[in-house]
Amino acid sequence: MQHTMKTIIIGLASLLGTFSTQAAYISPLLIDSSLPEIYFSESYSDGIGRYTVTNNVAGSQLLGFGVTNHFTYAHIEDTRRPGILTQLGSGELDGVSWNYEAKTIRAHNWAEEQLFYRAVRGTSAQDLLGDIDSILDEDTENTLNWYGATTWKHAIDPDAGLLGLPGGVSWDGFVFTDGIPASLLYGVILNADGSIFITQGVAPMGDVAIQVSEPGILTLLLLGSGLLLRRRI
Repeated sequence: MQHTMKTIIIGLASLLGTFSTQAAYISPLLIDSSLPEIYFSESYSDGIGRYTVTNNVAGSQLLGFGVTNHFTYAHIEDTRRPGILTQLGSGELDGVSWNYEAKTIRAHNWAEEQLFYRAVRGTSAQDLLGDIDSILDEDTENTLNWYGATTWKHAIDPDAGLLGLPGGVSWDGFVFTDGIPASLLYGVILNADGSIFITQGVAPMGDVAIQVSEPGILTLLLLGSGLLLRRRI
């Protein structure tokens, strides 16, 4: 299949510390060759949107990803505290954990807000994705819900490695509020050889699952159900 990713050289080299972007290139090894490197589905229920994201690259980490939307706010639902939305949270499977920080990126902080836990030069949305006009549109998708890998160890060890979603794992702790799903995903993966890749805008898999109570239907009407169709054609 045609890969949706390209090699990137950005400030992540210093952010990752022990990892190198100069290693010999090895094409990402897909766990399921019929699916892209990163794939995701969206759901919405009574004001809470959710991305279920799968890292499909063997031996890799999902360093971070952003999903486009309109006037939404990014959150994490920590596995240990279900139902509570925070900016920092983690998940765990079979003794392997991952940690993420959620950030809401718009025009006012596109070029300044650092996408990863430590403010390392070269990791703003501008540096990673280019001009905002190539990703977002003020009238349709003016927000990038960003989720960047981190680790609680940064509080005591600034050089601690990141803990991203490992290859072969899915997680639905990536949450957003104040909007309905209508999205493309841009993700950053650390490959097994130390090279770094970025997706080119991955559409969600399947239909959007939307469940609302009767009062919530009015909210959808006010938001405009036509938003579901944007950038999916």
